[in-house]
Order: sequence, then structure tokens, then C-alpha cells
Amino acid sequence: MEVKEAAEETMGALSYHKEGLREGEYKVREKGAPKSFLYPKRGDTVTVHFSIKLSEEGDPVDDTRDKGTPLSFRVGHAEVMQGLDEALMTMCLGEKVNLKIESQYAYGINGVHRLIPPDTDIIVSHLEIMSVNGVLPGRKFLLKHMRGEVGGGCILS
Repeated sequence: MEVKEAAEETMGALSYHKEGLREGEYKVREKGAPKSFLYPKRGDTVTVHFSIKLSEEGDPVDDTRDKGTPLSFRVGHAEVMQGLDEALMTMCLGEKVNLKIESQYAYGINGVHRLIPPDTDIIVSHLEIMSVNGVLPGRKFLLKHMRGEVGGGCILS
């Protein structure tokens, strides 16, 4: 499936919208250069690093790098907050972004007991896709692509 994005300037930050997503679902605050064109799709297992904050200036309430363990889950299966799930399908392997996810696409009216209050927008910083279905960015991806083990993609180094 081809990823279609349209960007517009919004309050000094770029806002990316994937076809089929509602405007305001998430905003990409900063987008790093991709390392491949391998985009995760629904059902793929991704491994990511990220930090979650309640404000730009706030301390992280969760940080996978501080824990020393990235998070792995299946994309599109509601295993993480909706805004994160859908943002990941617009990112490619090795890419780094900072997101602002509105509360209704994060933890909504329930929040997360003692961690995230109800109706709170979430800042996801330093979100990086470390692997997609076990494929890592760089040389290993190129070799697997050349052997036909993974489809679609190229290395941008």
C-alpha cells in the first residue's frame, strides 16, 4: 500500500496526514531522514524506542531508552494508543520523529491510572522504528531485500 502524505505549515510545526486519517490525530513535530522505504503495515511487528511526556518541557513519564528495552508490538492491533499506531504506518524503518498526539487518540477520557491524567495530549519524542518484522535498517535490510526476503524498499544511507 502506497503511503500518501500531505504536509501543511501549522503553528510552526509540520502536520502530516495519511490518507484515511482524521485531521489532528497526530502532528509530526520533527521528522528525521528515513533510512529505508520499508513502511510497517497492519499486522507487522515493530520494535520502537520512544519517550512519552505530558508537555514539551516536562520530564518523561515513560522512556524505553532509560529502561534499556525497546517496545515490540503488532501494528494496527490496538496494542498501543491509536495515534501512535497510525503514525507508525506513515514512518519507515530507521526514521525518527517527535509527535504530539491529541488526547482522544492517546488515552482519552480514562487516562492511565496515576501516570497520565484523563483528557491529556501526549508528546512522543525520539520515536524511532528500530525494526520491522525483525528487519533492521542498513546493510542487513539491503541483503534481505536482494535475496527477496523482504519487499519494497531501498537504502538511503
